[in-house]
Amino acid sequence: MKGIDLYSDVDRDGIPDYLDSDDDNDGIQDFRDHDDNGDGIPDAKQDKDRDGITDYLDADDDGNGVADALERRDSDGDGTPDGQDKDDDNDGVADAKDPDSDGDGIPDNLDPDFRDTDDDSVPDIMDEDDDNNGTPDHLDADDDGDGIPDDVDPDTRDTDGDGLPDFLDPDDDNDGIPDFQDADQDGDGVTDIYDFDYKDSDLDGLPDYLDDDDDNDGIPDKVDADDDGDGIPDVLDLDNR
Repeated sequence: MKGIDLYSDVDRDGIPDYLDSDDDNDGIQDFRDHDDNGDGIPDAKQDKDRDGITDYLDADDDGNGVADALERRDSDGDGTPDGQDKDDDNDGVADAKDPDSDGDGIPDNLDPDFRDTDDDSVPDIMDEDDDNNGTPDHLDADDDGDGIPDDVDPDTRDTDGDGLPDFLDPDDDNDGIPDFQDADQDGDGVTDIYDFDYKDSDLDGLPDYLDDDDDNDGIPDKVDADDDGDGIPDVLDLDNR
């Protein structure tokens, strides 16, 4: 869903524009409307940052280097989008000095929100080909090239089916409890500290599914025959999906 603003709701009807058949509520269905958001600029021509990519296809409309999906997110639920909020998680520490600005428990330098799988300096959330394999992500069954199909890959999982992958969703299971306060983020009945989904083999504070080197042996998981270092080869290991 790159290039799509998951948070925008032009007519404020509670339906995100990407799910709304009439974004500006002007009575003209979007597929017939030449100006979906009603701003007076034809959709096919609107390009805020003048980068040659029309806004409805641009993952970073304003060209500031931060993905629109992250700017529109409201981590602390205070009504101010993170892109305008100087303290995203409302922990009293300004984002500029906060090592975990969104309060998800993952240091920003390791956070998948800013992951760059192919090291091309374009974060995955803005990259149309995360693993640089020549297949655009919308056609690629394994965007990050980790060998795990996207539909079962925890990196791209969407627990509550709201269109937001868990790593971008402030409430993965949509139970009304923000993830940074939720002891069972995915709502599967298993407390996170005991949940395989949040297993942390090397106890570095980063769940294995977000860690590129689960056992911290210096061998990246994508080439490691025993990711979690338990002595059982991954091909035989039942707890190493």
